[in-house]
Amino acid sequence: MSERYSVSVFCPSHITGFFVPEITGRGKGALGAGINLSSGVIIRAERNERGLYLNGKSVEIPPVNSVLNSFNVEARIEVESSVPPGCGFGVSGACALGTAVAVNKLFNAGLSLDELVEIAHLSEIRNRTGLGDVSAQKTGGLAVRKALKPSGVAITEKFLFDDAVDVVVFGEISTEKIISDDDMVRGIQKSGREKLRKFLKNPSLNNFFKLSREFSIETGLADERIIDVIEAVEARGGMASMAMLGRAVFAINGRDVLEEYGEVISSRIDPCGVRLI
Repeated sequence: MSERYSVSVFCPSHITGFFVPEITGRGKGALGAGINLSSGVIIRAERNERGLYLNGKSVEIPPVNSVLNSFNVEARIEVESSVPPGCGFGVSGACALGTAVAVNKLFNAGLSLDELVEIAHLSEIRNRTGLGDVSAQKTGGLAVRKALKPSGVAITEKFLFDDAVDVVVFGEISTEKIISDDDMVRGIQKSGREKLRKFLKNPSLNNFFKLSREFSIETGLADERIIDVIEAVEARGGMASMAMLGRAVFAINGRDVLEEYGEVISSRIDPCGVRLI
């Protein structure tokens, strides 16, 4: 077999609508539901080189370093992201999972996709950068995380919708800060379990947006500006909610409204999940 010198992988970005953090015990992760977007991350891994770059700039992405350490290899990792990190798109999870898939192929490690998802998920947990995006980014579509394996990786179900999604971003939210607040976590868990149960009874896109909106307000995660944007979209017949966890609003049939608040990222729901390209 000829030796590969570079491998490229696409991983969708992932917007969580509601979630249930499970951060005690051995298997840390999150239940919930979210949509994968075709605006995502491309990872290029190269042999015989070193370094980590995001959109051409040298950076530190701790989950990616953890993935490389798990394989005990060195490589040059170039990340091209069409969405901003730290704003509710699951960029760190996409980088970790994309790197795991690319390095596995590059070095002929022979691991299964489920094993790669576990490596990427544990890298996120170790660095406190995410709880459930990796499981969803493997799945594609509207991914519902219904139960957790002992590792914390979620057992998922996919629902396919071919819709355009628009997002406006106002800023970042620290995942670590939220999951370190015990009172906040308890409120999120209570609301998230209720939303998950109601969604599985009626797994439609309309219901996903309705429950996500309720979750963002009940938990106190949505501030006044976020709520104003959501209500403005709804007033003109669209559906909208807050991206978890980021100061961002995502919507269907709401582009005209979102453009009044800032630059809009437009995408579609990605049906396939992470893949070699």
